[in-house]
This record gives sequence, structure tokens and C-alpha cells, in this order.
Amino acid sequence: MPTPNSVTLIISLPEQDYAAYLAAGRHLVRVMGNKAPDLLGLVVHTLRCRDGHGLAEDYLDSVGWPVEKELFVSSQRLRKD
Repeated sequence: MPTPNSVTLIISLPEQDYAAYLAAGRHLVRVMGNKAPDLLGLVVHTLRCRDGHGLAEDYLDSVGWPVEKELFVSSQRLRKD
């Protein structure tokens, strides 16, 4: 799966998170049959095609951190100037 412009990561997952990916994989096999992604394909899909802003918002939301919309707006304005 590596391409010339890719980075290889080694990620350790807690067993509970690994089990969630396994369960998702089984569900996708029931829905998609042989077109379902394998476990690695599913993990890679959750990591790809994300922007920094969205990743930061998702993380802050998942840990219950109050998200100040002005923070992201002002950082975008700084980049445009």
C-alpha cells in the first residue's frame, strides 16, 4: 500500500479499539461482501483525506474540550493576510 509520497506509521491500539475495528470490518463484510476493506484498509481510510482543522475539531470534541469558533476563524484570517 505504500506509495512514493507516503509515510509508514506503526500504531499500537488498545485491545478495545482494535476490537472496534474488527467489529466494523465484520459489519462491512456483511454489507459489502468481498468489496469490504480489510482491517488495514479500514484504519487507513479513517486516517486519510483529513485536514488539520477538522482533525483538531474532532479531537477537541472527543475529549470534551470547549471549542471556541473564534480561535479557528482568527487562525484562518492570519493565514490569508
